[in-house]
Amino acid sequence: MLNALLQEDRAIVSEIPGTTRDTVEEATTIGGVLFRFIDTAGIRRTDDAIEKLGIERSYRKAKEAAIVVLLGDASVMNEQAFAFEAAMLRERIGDGLPAGQAGPLVLPVLNKSDVAPTKPSGTLSISAKKGEGLDDLKQRLLIA
Repeated sequence: MLNALLQEDRAIVSEIPGTTRDTVEEATTIGGVLFRFIDTAGIRRTDDAIEKLGIERSYRKAKEAAIVVLLGDASVMNEQAFAFEAAMLRERIGDGLPAGQAGPLVLPVLNKSDVAPTKPSGTLSISAKKGEGLDDLKQRLLIA
């Protein structure tokens, strides 16, 4: 998604889970508004010690963000399971905040809509590879 928004190959992408371990930060302007994107390790269960460090860094960066784009894989995840993941992330990054302070906005986005078994209906969906849905994502970011 980062590469698609930037229109350049900035982050390494692959089908191998755990590819992203360090954060990749880049800024771009959308509709006249400057956004700073931070691509982090995917949040998942793992026994790999180094990957766990990357995941903890992902949580820290999420707590510091104004908007967290939670990217899911529409080819393997249904909307109900993804909604649960988004709720769990909201809870995790909201822990420890002072009473009355809202955590970052979590914007769930399902990627790989071009190869999804069913088209997501209630969740914003994109195909970063094909560039589909990116205008909708940009609009959601602008109104968030």
